[in-house]
Amino acid sequence: MKNLKTHLGISILFLLVFFALFYSFTQPAMYRNTMGKISQNYVNVDGERKMESMPFTHITNDNYVRWDGLFYRNIAHYGYNQEESTGEYSFAFFPLYPLLWKVLHLPSSAMLFVNYLLYVASLYLLLTIFPQEETYKNRLLLSFTLPSVVIFFIPYTEALSMFTTVVGLWGWKNKRNNIFFIGFLLASLTRPSYTFLALSIVCAELYFMPTHKSWLKMIRNMVFRLLPLLLGTAIVSFVHLLYGSGDPLKFVHVQKYWENILAVPHDLRDWSHEGFSINLGVVYMIFIPLLLLVITTSLKQVRRMWDGQAGQEVDVRHYLVVLSMIYLIGATLFVILFRAGSLHCLFRFTLCTPFAYVLLIGGFGYVRQVPEQFRLIILACVGLAAIFSLAVVPYSTYWDFSDLGLFILLAALFLWLFQDHAATRVYRIARTAVIAVNLVWTCYLFNAYLCDGWIFA
Repeated sequence: MKNLKTHLGISILFLLVFFALFYSFTQPAMYRNTMGKISQNYVNVDGERKMESMPFTHITNDNYVRWDGLFYRNIAHYGYNQEESTGEYSFAFFPLYPLLWKVLHLPSSAMLFVNYLLYVASLYLLLTIFPQEETYKNRLLLSFTLPSVVIFFIPYTEALSMFTTVVGLWGWKNKRNNIFFIGFLLASLTRPSYTFLALSIVCAELYFMPTHKSWLKMIRNMVFRLLPLLLGTAIVSFVHLLYGSGDPLKFVHVQKYWENILAVPHDLRDWSHEGFSINLGVVYMIFIPLLLLVITTSLKQVRRMWDGQAGQEVDVRHYLVVLSMIYLIGATLFVILFRAGSLHCLFRFTLCTPFAYVLLIGGFGYVRQVPEQFRLIILACVGLAAIFSLAVVPYSTYWDFSDLGLFILLAALFLWLFQDHAATRVYRIARTAVIAVNLVWTCYLFNAYLCDGWIFA
């Protein structure tokens, strides 16, 4: 009960401060003397986007529905009727989030509170999966340091996808197979989980086979864990057929509009400078270290296969951590290999998934065993590499406020890597400062969304 009160208190405070800050930036005098001195905002006039020194815009039901949110809103209102709901494109979007929107029958802007509630509930469940009383508050606060939090404030499916997946993970950890099955089934109705998550489960089972040393167990686990994802995907296909898609794999074939084609990455770029700074940080500071870690531990696993020892049970929490690393690696590889150098939406596919939060909330126990000097050296190397790339890549023309996301991510990773100092005054001050800066950044991105600026996710 104490943890629940702490959880609700911190989560509500973050939301209230967000709204207070955002509202203050809509006031000309306040904006002029604060954000107006360090940044400009997007203005969209007849499709032409430009930056001007203007106060933030107020939230309305109309401007709250932008980008992918428009597809979800139209599906909620009209189903997959191609004449009413933005045509064939709509089949790329899965039905559970629009169904929730339709059932709740709320004004568009009220979905902000629904999404945030799902996000907060997901964090609570994850913290129960990885219980550690003395670090509960710090791990919760670290969840609000990521520069990607804004995605849980806009009408995208990430919050619902995270919640349903975490429900499944909770059932998995607690051996409640019915809850696991329902959670993963619902998760597969929110977004195409049949790709990243299904492949990650296959890779994780191969990774752990040398531990339990049973091919039969590996196959049985694969079938059981993939079944709800495959069944959910079949349900999506059936729903699309009911609306006249004419093709059971329509949600796959319409991906052609996003030009996801296997190609050699070149000319690093993005849809927006705001998204580019975060995405570059994900590549250097998360993807590369995780890839090296999984490769080295996989080699150890292979050697273990022939060590002559009996098979051992795999700890569920350890399995989830490894699964999460594989998922983030796979999602990043997809963006790198299938978008010819464009990094758009990478942080949405990684930082805004439950698997990033599994590592954030449950992964520090592994880091604690690494000497602090080594942690600092690794972070300095990948951080400097990311900053150097941001400085020299032609797409990133000059330093400005839109690059802040990379530095917030770097600061968040620093706080995560040195949680063993969480009780010190310096750490607490630094954590508060990062959350404060991230709140400003979240307000800035949210305003860019409302103004229909360049798409950052």
